[in-house]
Amino acid sequence: MLRRFIFLLAASTVAVTPGAALAASPMADQACVSTAVATYRHTFDGPSGSVTVTAAKPLCSGQSQTFALASYTTGSATSNARPFVYSTDRGSITASKRSLSLKVTVPRCYTQVEAIKGTGLTYEGTNAPAALLPDASYRGGTKECAPAPTVTFDNDCDGTLTGTLANSDRATTDAVFLTGDRLLRLGPGESRKLTARSLTIRTNTFVTYAGTWRQPTDCATAETPTATPTTPSATPTPTTGGEGAGAPVSSPTSSLPAATATTEDLTDSGAWYPATPTTPAAAAAPKSDSTMSTGSVLAIAFGLLLITGGGFLLVRVLRTLREEP
Repeated sequence: MLRRFIFLLAASTVAVTPGAALAASPMADQACVSTAVATYRHTFDGPSGSVTVTAAKPLCSGQSQTFALASYTTGSATSNARPFVYSTDRGSITASKRSLSLKVTVPRCYTQVEAIKGTGLTYEGTNAPAALLPDASYRGGTKECAPAPTVTFDNDCDGTLTGTLANSDRATTDAVFLTGDRLLRLGPGESRKLTARSLTIRTNTFVTYAGTWRQPTDCATAETPTATPTTPSATPTPTTGGEGAGAPVSSPTSSLPAATATTEDLTDSGAWYPATPTTPAAAAAPKSDSTMSTGSVLAIAFGLLLITGGGFLLVRVLRTLREEP
């Protein structure tokens, strides 16, 4: 009985020791790899626009590798038509995500589909990217791609530029619009509006549209002054837009409405003063003066003298007439 107990105790000790040695061994660190030495396998389906990428070994903590997939509109395999991006998808393999699936929309015309390692997708061009995955490129389709994109710009009085993006209802392919890093795809007959101060838009007909906001001519830049305007402050402030400009004022410092300046509104220094109202409130009352000047006194005295002398002469004439027989 004692021998059996000693045997079981020895066996349990042997069973525990290898596990402890394994925990202390560096094998656990060798189970993951960095992106610098990582290898991947993938399955690619060009006609359906899909790819699945799997890391051969899991990446170590903090490591990440991005992959991208793109479809393009292009010409037939024998044509020289340039591809233009149609749909994209991106994703990353990390320490906690060993496999990645990407999916794009494939146009129903001549197309090209590519999967790459990294993020360096080309939006248009003829050469395959340097990071193309092995056997991950496809060209197909049976008809010409015929998008019909248009871009028009409208200037709004509030300072925004509105771009209207549209694809003709006669188009047979979705129209693609690129603005910065944004990609917008519109089907036949669809439209969309974008607002900004300026817009630069590239379409999949290889045409670039650029617009910058300009003030419309029909914006109300001034109001007619009222009959009795409020007295402006002692030091008028020029409006935005420069000296003598008739631009709208965003934050007026005077209660007088802005008006288009003329040369009469400008001093020698060029400061813009509020315009004088065209219709006065009332006729100006004559000024009263409490004292009289010396010239006024002399004029009154001279008038009185003339009146007195005239009266004296009149009396002499009347007497002469009475004395005559």
